[in-house]
Amino acid sequence: MDTAKVCSKCKVEKPFTEFTRRKNVYKGVETWGYKSQCKPCHNLTTHLARKANVEKARAREAELRKQRMDSMTPEEREVHNAKCLAWANEWRKAHTDKVKEMKRKHREANKERIAAKKAADAKTEHGRALDKKRGERYRAKHPERVRELQKAQSAKRAPVAKQEARQKRVKLCNSYVAQLLQLPTAIVPPELINLERTRVLIKRMMQEKDKYRTEKKCSDCKEYKPLLAFPKFHKSKDGHGYLCLMCIRERKRKEKERQGLVYKPRLFDEFGRLKKMDPEQVRANKNAHARERYSINKQLREAT
Repeated sequence: MDTAKVCSKCKVEKPFTEFTRRKNVYKGVETWGYKSQCKPCHNLTTHLARKANVEKARAREAELRKQRMDSMTPEEREVHNAKCLAWANEWRKAHTDKVKEMKRKHREANKERIAAKKAADAKTEHGRALDKKRGERYRAKHPERVRELQKAQSAKRAPVAKQEARQKRVKLCNSYVAQLLQLPTAIVPPELINLERTRVLIKRMMQEKDKYRTEKKCSDCKEYKPLLAFPKFHKSKDGHGYLCLMCIRERKRKEKERQGLVYKPRLFDEFGRLKKMDPEQVRANKNAHARERYSINKQLREAT
């Protein structure tokens, strides 16, 4: 009995184990034999034929797949799907680099189709749910990558976000008004938003009016005085303090008296500001002070 056969393509004699079995039917009689080409040559021929007629091969494979699935019972179909899924997962784990390369090529070759599909899915509830699940899986699998992307996106969008926030603040959009109320925009009633918007507008008008005022009320003496009579204070809205200079000096005098010290205020004008003296006057004051100190020291020496 023969145990080998010559391949019709490569013309090499090989054992029957290198050939695929084939069922022959002649005059209603079924017999089993072997294909004329060995397995490597048959695979190469099939691959080239499929590559030359891709659409036709895909249609034929889809038809065969449909016939095979239709012939199965629901239980058999479920078992078949589970086996296919398990095999696909094992193959992906064993060929991670190849899978990544295939996905990259697919995305580059089908950019427009993928964009259209995403746009269509975003309009349906099912598509949004699937997209949300994909995002959750990716974030759980790549937390470091997600943080890097979020940081880069924030840095890239910072100028635009700042401009958008400024526009919302200027135009008093609903989201900005709800933020002032410290409530989500969706649950704030329109009447409350309109009321808060009116309040903010009135406040802004008052602040605009305050920019041009020339007087201010002292919080201690309760008198209206020019802004010149108040010290500079950058934390206040108008850039001036809340106490006038005269009240500040009076408080300093009382504090010195409480401590048992002598308070000698310097010369100041009607607004409480220090007077600027000319050099000759400053020199005369220093000489007078020096003569006073000299006389006091002389009396102390004579007394001892």
